[in-house]
Amino acid sequence: MNRFYRFFRNNALHAGNICHSEKEFHQKLEIECRRSAYNEQSFSLILLTMNSPQSNQEKIQKLIKKIHNLIRDIDIIGRYDTESIGVIMPYTSENGARGFLQKIMASIMELKKDVEYTIYKYFPDKDNPEKIQRKRL
Repeated sequence: MNRFYRFFRNNALHAGNICHSEKEFHQKLEIECRRSAYNEQSFSLILLTMNSPQSNQEKIQKLIKKIHNLIRDIDIIGRYDTESIGVIMPYTSENGARGFLQKIMASIMELKKDVEYTIYKYFPDKDNPEKIQRKRL
């Protein structure tokens, strides 16, 4: 096997390379809100929060890698805040987001007790399509 292939493959799965920083993630969320308003399409946001104060970086990185293995190419993973990982899911309905969350929870059985989740649906306002509304599910 080519040594460069091994190097890039190993670095590609490093959590820092597959998970956007908090600032980058909020920029991506803002862009997705604008795109959603322009296209009059809803999208979903899943927030996964480590609920134990002793949650270490190793558990968070494991969670990020598990999510990364399940997402589509158009989905975006990032740090929503210091304790939460967010997944932006363009063109995804409530049922689609719930189904994806079930896949995540099934794949992280050993972390399941340490993770709390919230799902949000973002959708254009019918009266003012340039505005995006958010609803917690």
